[in-house]
Amino acid sequence: MIPTLPPAYREVLALCVVEKMTYGEAARIAEEPEGTIRSRLHRAKAMLAERLAPAGLEAANVVRPRRRRS
Repeated sequence: MIPTLPPAYREVLALCVVEKMTYGEAARIAEEPEGTIRSRLHRAKAMLAERLAPAGLEAANVVRPRRRRS
């Protein structure tokens, strides 16, 4: 499901969830404002939830970010 997300959303998901970076760290790497990172992550999770729902799965059970303070 993740490969079907637009590249910008995949990048943020990878940085914040897989690499466990803070929003600030991800913003510096992606060269985007922190608010953009937050909104893209939110949208990426929503897109995943929509795509996982037909399979009876919930995104919260698949993607659980660990937040660190920035």
